[in-house]
Amino acid sequence: MKSSFPSLLQRYVAIFLTVGLVSSLEALLTIEWSFSDCLTQLVDGPVYAPVGIPFPYESQSDASSLAYEFMPHVYLLNLFLLCLWVLPFVHAVLNVRVPFEKKRLRIFLSSLGLFLSCGMLALNFFMISDNVFRPVFSIGDASTRYKEYRPVGLNFKSEVSLCKPLNH
Repeated sequence: MKSSFPSLLQRYVAIFLTVGLVSSLEALLTIEWSFSDCLTQLVDGPVYAPVGIPFPYESQSDASSLAYEFMPHVYLLNLFLLCLWVLPFVHAVLNVRVPFEKKRLRIFLSSLGLFLSCGMLALNFFMISDNVFRPVFSIGDASTRYKEYRPVGLNFKSEVSLCKPLNH
């Protein structure tokens, strides 16, 4: 039994669409994170909020306003966890709205998911190669450990800037 690429797209539409939707939405929405020394570190200069859903993986660099410290291993973990959470919902909706007999629509939705996920992957690689994202093991530093980060709110990634104190 030979399997062709279109039949693969038709069969695994829920997975491809989930990965594409999750990676795209994760690039737009984020959780802002804060830490206990958020206000006291403002003496040395601005302190930027770490971001990421469900764990923080990115923080604007103190040295350059155009560079971000980026934890690729946590980013991939976040995508994996979000996909596990979203996949049952996408699968259920697709089974009701787009039955297996609607081959063209299923292939289109799979292709859309692949296009979105490959686009986000290419964007991340471009940002790493252009030194906008600087891969690090941890975004925490000597004064702030990674485990001290606490969520303060959901926001658009483009609107996150300075760190908000925890009691704010």
